[in-house]
Amino acid sequence: METQSQIDFGKVVLKVIDLLIVRIFMLPYMIYKNSLMMLSGNNNEDTEEKVLSTDFPLYIWFLNTFNAVIVLSYPVGVLVAILGAIAAENIGFGQSGFGAFLVILAVTYFYPLGLGLMKEFLQIPLKALLYLKITSKKP
Repeated sequence: METQSQIDFGKVVLKVIDLLIVRIFMLPYMIYKNSLMMLSGNNNEDTEEKVLSTDFPLYIWFLNTFNAVIVLSYPVGVLVAILGAIAAENIGFGQSGFGAFLVILAVTYFYPLGLGLMKEFLQIPLKALLYLKITSKKP
């Protein structure tokens, strides 16, 4: 029973709220910002993309296309939301144009989350290759 008195339930509740609610809404923005930084070239020269680009150019290109699609997702999503709202209002799919606009914007906001997850799964073998390349150069 002594260990229960050391548990701060207020901190536990705040951490749960942070992990399950706040981070879910912040992750897409963080992924979008990281993709912008990767494409702008502000990353350092010892990343796996830079080190392995001569050995695996197609694979590196494929992974970098995820960054490009993530960066394009918000501007294209806003345009699709506007066009979807106009179409829903004019054609009348049983919902208002503003409702369609909000749904498309919500999907657009979380779209980088799915793309970022796929990119990270594809980067796992790349990190293993980088580790093998680094260890092979050691004497």
